[in-house]
Amino acid sequence: MLRQVDKIEILTLMDNYVDVLLGNTDVVRRAAHAGGGEIFKDTLVGEHGLSLLVTVYNGTKKHTVLFDTG
Repeated sequence: MLRQVDKIEILTLMDNYVDVLLGNTDVVRRAAHAGGGEIFKDTLVGEHGLSLLVTVYNGTKKHTVLFDTG
């Protein structure tokens, strides 16, 4: 049974964004390119999953859940 609440707040912690043509930085080491902007076929290119911090408010009560698809 669903209950009515006062407010729901959803904070996106990590989005599923991948740009496989970006190069390395001081912080991130990315997959090597095969040449011509292509990536080797055996390279895993997924970098992130979706992670949401969901907070539900009802009166003076607050409940928080981390929804992480990892």
